[in-house]
Amino acid sequence: MCTPIDFSPPTKATGIPSSSTSINVTWTSSNSNNTIQYFEVLYYPQNEAFKLKSLHVLHPTKSAELSNLKIYTFYVIIIRPFSRDSSDNGSMIIIRTLQDGNFDNILLKFNLIFFYTTSYIAPSAPIIKEAIRDFPNTIFIAWDPPIQMNGKLKIYSVKYFNTKTSEHEASVHHTTHQALNITGLNSSMVYSVFVTVSTEVAEGPKSNIVTLQVGSSK
Repeated sequence: MCTPIDFSPPTKATGIPSSSTSINVTWTSSNSNNTIQYFEVLYYPQNEAFKLKSLHVLHPTKSAELSNLKIYTFYVIIIRPFSRDSSDNGSMIIIRTLQDGNFDNILLKFNLIFFYTTSYIAPSAPIIKEAIRDFPNTIFIAWDPPIQMNGKLKIYSVKYFNTKTSEHEASVHHTTHQALNITGLNSSMVYSVFVTVSTEVAEGPKSNIVTLQVGSSK
C-alpha cells in the first residue's frame, strides 16, 4: 500500500471555482523525485471535516475537477504526493464555490481572496482500549484520544466491516464521545472495528483494529 512521500509538499497549488458546485484544482511538485505514483486530493466543506472525500490522480497529472459540491461554500482542499515511502506532507487551499448562476469575474476574484497554501499535520491515531459483545447484535467500543492532537479535535469516526467483505465497504458512525454502541449487527458474523479522528484540517490515521464475533463471548 502506498504512503505519503517524505519531501516538500506540492507548491503553487491553486483552485478556481468553475461553477456553483465545482472547483478546478491544479498544482506543481517542488520535487523531481520519480518515485511519485499518485497524488491524493482530499476535500470537505470548511468546519465539516467528517464529510471528507478523496480522489487519486495518477502522476504526472497535476490537476483535478471537484464536482457535486455545495453551492457558495468554502472548501478545504488538501493535496498529498504518494509513493511506497512514508511520512505525511501536504498543501492546503481554501476556495469557495460560486453563487448559483453567477459566474462573473468580480465574484471569481472575491472567492480567490480566501486562497492560501500551508503545510499541515493530521492528529495521531486514537487507541481502542475496550471492545466487547454487549448484546447479541451489539458491540461496545471505547478508546483513548490521540497522543498528538495537532489542533482542536472535531469528530471521531468509528468504522466497522464484516470480515467476509473488505475495509473499503466499512460502515461509519460519527461521534464526539470516546465510546459507542454499534447496534444492528449480524450475530453470526465476525466484525473488524477501528477509529479515526479529524480536526478542521485533516483526518488522522486509523487506530489499532479489533476483531470479534458478535454472537460469541470472546
